[in-house]
Amino acid sequence: MSRHSKNNTAASFFTHAERQKLDYGTQKQRLGKDSMRDFDVCFLCLSRARDPVSCLKGHISCKECILENMYAQKQEILRKQKLVDEQNVRFDEEDKEKTEKIRGEKIRQFEQTQAVSGSDGEKIISKSIFCICSATV
Repeated sequence: MSRHSKNNTAASFFTHAERQKLDYGTQKQRLGKDSMRDFDVCFLCLSRARDPVSCLKGHISCKECILENMYAQKQEILRKQKLVDEQNVRFDEEDKEKTEKIRGEKIRQFEQTQAVSGSDGEKIISKSIFCICSATV
């Protein structure tokens, strides 16, 4: 048999040896009894469900556990929203400071370019029209 036939991998399926070399696809392993929970166990507290409720997917939980979980999630969302709002206010203040700094620098540069020394040594500002818009950044 030629070497070419041993290296030929043009088949549309994997042989057992090729599949073992690839270590590709789903790996099946046996799960013990400890890794599976009973049907009537709450997925939140992992004890037998008291006053059980079920979601549309069929997950069973205690009514008290699910309400506590929803309340905790709502509190976490409110806390994170408060942090986001505080950060947005801080960013807005920083942007205002930058805008004011840029505006002040433009005014200072304008005054420096427009100031002309008079014959008696006092500064005379030329009669130019200058408009600073608050929308200019």
